[in-house]
Amino acid sequence: MANINHRTLKQSRAIFLEFERNILDEKIHAAAKNAGLTAIVEYLEDASKIIGGLGTLCKLARNHQDIASGASEEDLLLSLATMEYLFSLGEVAARRFIFEIESVADGKG
Repeated sequence: MANINHRTLKQSRAIFLEFERNILDEKIHAAAKNAGLTAIVEYLEDASKIIGGLGTLCKLARNHQDIASGASEEDLLLSLATMEYLFSLGEVAARRFIFEIESVADGKG
């Protein structure tokens, strides 16, 4: 069995929990709930997370491209197939999110 660095594992959990925290203050969530605008505030929360994730994907792709120039596929940190899956994930998440926002804007959501 591999030797696990527990400090790194704790840090990973902390980062994950940090990501799950609401971006907007709880007062804003409460006011939105009272005004019947909960869905819009939830979409703002999701938008921030999706945009952050897509930004990270773009940075990853840029760094990967820099490494890839002149390197063989074996030297790459991520395979080309993995990069394609990550880009597809970003594309699908963004498309579905836009659809959901349009549905709420049209009064269907």
